[in-house]
Amino acid sequence: MRELLRSPDGAISRTEFRRGAAFAVLLTGFSALLLALIARISHAMDWMTVAVAPFMGVIILAVSLSLIYFWYCLFAKRLRGLGMPLYLLYAMLAAIVICSAARLMDYQNRTLGLATEGIVAWSGAIGTVFGFLVALFFFILLGIGWLGPDRQVPPGQCFPDVSSGDDAV
Repeated sequence: MRELLRSPDGAISRTEFRRGAAFAVLLTGFSALLLALIARISHAMDWMTVAVAPFMGVIILAVSLSLIYFWYCLFAKRLRGLGMPLYLLYAMLAAIVICSAARLMDYQNRTLGLATEGIVAWSGAIGTVFGFLVALFFFILLGIGWLGPDRQVPPGQCFPDVSSGDDAV
């Protein structure tokens, strides 16, 4: 399981992808539950917020980046197994970066009251739109990996050539 999630090199079959995706979904769910619990405990301790909050931010950042990397490794290997380019995966990563930057800008704007108009004022909406884009890319990639055939797909097609008669998907 470690090789599935630690290296984006190589190619994997549909069965291996399903096993890795199931593990990654469980890991993501457990991490979300743990981070929600940490945030709840942190907010309950008002007197320690100044000391604990920055440390919790580092933990949340590390867990989030690790999960993004695990999913990147799975999707990259599966797309290579299908013989498909990684453009959709790169688009998802770019949308994650833009969404994160826009949400951070929105947080700073709301906290410090920097702007009431312009792009800074709209950064929350921009972050939300790119967040939906990330979710769309993620579910498309998950569908490709989960339902895709176990052999390479010819360029420009979504499915393998079935006219040869030896299609055992």
